[in-house]
Amino acid sequence: MSNGSFRIVEKLSESATTAVYRADHLTLGRAVLLKVLHRHLASDPEFAERFTREARACAQLRSPHVVQVFDLTEIDGSPAIVMEFVEGRSLKQLLAEEGPQPHERVRIMATELLVGLAAAHERGIIHRDLKPGNILITSSGNIKITDFGLAAVLTANSITQEGAVLGTPAYMSPEQSRGETLDARTDLFSLGVTLVELLTGQRMFDGESYAECLRKIAAFKPEHLKKILPEIPESFERILERLLASSPDGRFASAAEALDVLEKRIPLPPLRVRTRNPYVRAAVLAAVIVVILVAVSYALFFRNRPPESSLSERPAAIVTDSLTPSLVQDGAGDEQEPRLGGTVPASVSPTRIPEVGSADKRLQTPEVTTRDSGALRISAKPWARVSVNGREIGDTPLAFPVRVAAGSNAVTFTFSNFAPITRVVEVRSNETISVDADFIHIAGYMSIQATPWAYVYLDGQYCDVTPFHTPLMVPAGSRTIRFHHPSFGDITRQVTVAQGETARVVVDLRQQADHVPQ
Repeated sequence: MSNGSFRIVEKLSESATTAVYRADHLTLGRAVLLKVLHRHLASDPEFAERFTREARACAQLRSPHVVQVFDLTEIDGSPAIVMEFVEGRSLKQLLAEEGPQPHERVRIMATELLVGLAAAHERGIIHRDLKPGNILITSSGNIKITDFGLAAVLTANSITQEGAVLGTPAYMSPEQSRGETLDARTDLFSLGVTLVELLTGQRMFDGESYAECLRKIAAFKPEHLKKILPEIPESFERILERLLASSPDGRFASAAEALDVLEKRIPLPPLRVRTRNPYVRAAVLAAVIVVILVAVSYALFFRNRPPESSLSERPAAIVTDSLTPSLVQDGAGDEQEPRLGGTVPASVSPTRIPEVGSADKRLQTPEVTTRDSGALRISAKPWARVSVNGREIGDTPLAFPVRVAAGSNAVTFTFSNFAPITRVVEVRSNETISVDADFIHIAGYMSIQATPWAYVYLDGQYCDVTPFHTPLMVPAGSRTIRFHHPSFGDITRQVTVAQGETARVVVDLRQQADHVPQ
C-alpha cells in the first residue's frame, strides 16, 4: 500500500468490505486508523460515491464519545477514511475477557453512549449498527462510538432502497428488521440490546440463523426484562424497557431525552399515544374487529382449497417469517428446489452477509476441566463455522475462548462453499493462543444480474435469489453458476474468478422462453 502521507504500521482487521490499518500520519506526527475500501467495491462508482459522502458527513461530527473522522484520502486507487486511533479495546472484547459488567459501570457507559448518540442525531446522522463491536473503551475508561454513519454504507453496495435490511441481525430494531424507513429511535433500541448484553454477558437475540434472530426480536416484549435482569434497580429497568419498546413511538423521543431521564434531570415521560380521542379509539377497535371477522371467514372458506402446484411468476412482494428461501425435497433423489418461507440450512447459507453467527452457548461450559489444559481464542474472516477436534463449537464471532486439552488440537473452519481450512496447533497447559482463518484472502467476487429474476446455484449448491445488492464472495478459480426461474429454462455459465477481482455475470432468462418447462 502506498500513500506519501502515511506509514502503515500493521493491519488490525479486515471484513468483506474494508481493511483497517494502524498508521503513522507523517505530517501530523500522530497515530491514526485507515479504513480502506476494498478494490472490488471501489470500482462501483455509486457505492464509492456514497462511501465518501457519508465519510464527509461524519467528519463534521464532534463529540468526546464518538471516534473522530479526520480526513478522506485515497490509497492505491481506493477511498480511505482517516480516523482517530483509540488506545483501548471494544466492548465486545471487554465482554469476552471480563464477562458481565456491574450495574453501576453499565449505567456510566449508558450515559456516555447517549451523549455520543445525541450529538450525532442532532446532525441527522443515524448509526444503524450500534453493537459492542462498534463501541470502544479507552485505556482511561471512556466510551467512544465508532463507524458512525458508515454502517449502512458498508452493509450494501448501492444507495439504500426501500425494503433493504441493513445492520447486524442480533442488534436490529423491529422496524429495521422489517426493512422500514428508520429514524434515530432505531439506535435507541440497539443501545438497549447492547446494555442488556453488558449486564448479562449474553446476546438477547442470539440465533443460529439470520431469520432466527429476527423472529426473537419480533417476539420480544419489554416486560421480559424482569426475568432476564431480576436484580437490576427498578429505575434502570424502566429506562431499559423504554429503550426496548417494540414500536418507535413507545421509546424515548430522542437520545437527549433518554439522557435527561438517566441523569434524573427529568422524570420518565408517559408513553406517547397517537390519539386520546375516545371516538377515534372506538372506530379503530371496530375496524380491528371487522378485520378479524373477515380473516376468520377467509380462513374457513379456503381451508380445504388445494395448494398451488407451482410458482408461475415471481410475486410483487414476498412476506414471510424470514428473509431467505428454504430448501425442500420433492421426492427421493430430486434436486433441492428453493421455496419461499423458512431459512437456508447452515451448510448452504449465503455468503453475502458478512456478519453471521454468534457464540455457542456450549462455550460457557469448558470442554476440558482438568488442570492440564489450555484455551483457544478463535476468529475467522469474514466468519466461519468452527469445530475443534471434530466437535462442533458454533459460528464466529465466539464470545469466549474454547478450553482444550494440552497438546495437539485441530481447529476446522467451514465457510459456505469454500474448502474447509484446518489448523493444527500445539497448546501448553494454562496457555491461551489465537487461531484464525482468512477466507477473504483466497476469495474473488461475482457481480450477478438476472432478468427478470432467478434462483442462483453456485457449483451445484443453492446460494440465494436475485436481485443481489452486493457482489457474491466466492472461492477464486473456475466456478459454475446456474440460474433457475420456474417459468423459463435454466441458464448455466462457467466463470473464472480471479483472487480479489470482481467478475460480472449478466443473464436474461426470457431468452429461454422457447424452453419453458412443462
